[in-house]
Amino acid sequence: MQAIGNDGLWHDWADLSEEERQSWMDAMTEADRVWEARKRGEFQPALRDNLLDYENRHRMDYW
Repeated sequence: MQAIGNDGLWHDWADLSEEERQSWMDAMTEADRVWEARKRGEFQPALRDNLLDYENRHRMDYW
């Protein structure tokens, strides 16, 4: 099994640090939650909305 590490590159699971493994598992859990909610017809923000929200938060933190 492979996963993306903190450097943004794919690595074998055994080569990842515990922090990287936990981050990957957290992201997959969130992705599963969103997918199941979408299948039930619950509103979930689109990628565009998530990116805009991130940019707005980033800019607000920056200033």
